[in-house]
Amino acid sequence: MTPAISYETRHAAGAELPTHRHGNAYVTMVLEGAYVEYSADGPVHCEAGTVLIHPPYHAHRDRFGSHDVRTMNMVLAGVAAGSSLRVMRAKDVRTAEAIFAGDLELLDSLAPATPEAWAPLPGWQSAFVAELRQTTASIGDIAKRLGVSPEHASRALKQSHGMSPAALRREWRWRLALTLLGGDEPIAMVATGSGLADQSHLNRLCRMYADSTPAQLRRHIKSVQADTTRPLLV
Repeated sequence: MTPAISYETRHAAGAELPTHRHGNAYVTMVLEGAYVEYSADGPVHCEAGTVLIHPPYHAHRDRFGSHDVRTMNMVLAGVAAGSSLRVMRAKDVRTAEAIFAGDLELLDSLAPATPEAWAPLPGWQSAFVAELRQTTASIGDIAKRLGVSPEHASRALKQSHGMSPAALRREWRWRLALTLLGGDEPIAMVATGSGLADQSHLNRLCRMYADSTPAQLRRHIKSVQADTTRPLLV
């Protein structure tokens, strides 16, 4: 997979990037230092050799550790919109640098990350996130059923996922909408099928997260899907 854009970033020890998202899919490879990335996928411990494959419009926050961090980043095409973060490992920094130099294929040079990369969460918290994603139950009802207060749940999720329960639920619905926009259902059905109140709600999310209308975003997603010169990563 040939990089469209490749660039290096450096972050000072103790720094933090607030929640943000990129319109393009991209891969980040840690060359030096360590940090934690927080998103709807959960907290991920990143260290030298960790590779994060971010799908388009993926919201995340980064908190850097006690040492400066250096990463390489590469914009990708062919990553499915609405998919989840993928965490991989490079053999060593030399392998990482060879990938970004274009001497090695990305996926052929990586292995799935060990389970330790994903920080374990308390049982109630995993169940809370699952209910946010799969049900329409109110946040208060979910908290009561799991034996925690809404305030405690909100603090815990902001710490582990970088967003409030309401924002986390909205993020999962946004991802589902991105997936459905890759199909042929009418826009109104995409909105209701992703758990949004109506098409106007979908319009607002598309404007806020992708600076486009649902129809424009659908055309972009389909153009990526139709590009058979690049394998679609899901």
